[in-house]
Amino acid sequence: MTDPRVEAAARAVKDAMLRQGKSPDAHDLAQAAIKAADAEAWQPIESAPKDGTAVLAKVHDDLFPRIKPNREDLRRWNGCWLVVAHSGVHEDGFDLGWYVAAPVGNGGLTDDWFVGWQPLPPAPVMVGHDE
Repeated sequence: MTDPRVEAAARAVKDAMLRQGKSPDAHDLAQAAIKAADAEAWQPIESAPKDGTAVLAKVHDDLFPRIKPNREDLRRWNGCWLVVAHSGVHEDGFDLGWYVAAPVGNGGLTDDWFVGWQPLPPAPVMVGHDE
């Protein structure tokens, strides 16, 4: 069974293309539906917890060049999914931003980097493993 949101997105794209005099093919419709379903899956980054909780976040597909046009080196981040955390805004109002939840020293990422966020899935349970 197809997700109704995907079907609705495909219909909307097809209608828009037909209004423009274009004939959509199956690939166009599939790509548009996938993109719409993906966008629907992410909660706004502004609603993510900022208490050190790690979350899964998706970087914009076009971080470079749309958001950071002068930073060609950021192209490799386009569309990446990252586990990030935010420790909150300090009492003086300084916002350290999001940091990659790993011991790599990468931080200071701002909300505008991200499409959105999702909670992390539960950790796997090790069956038959003594702790």
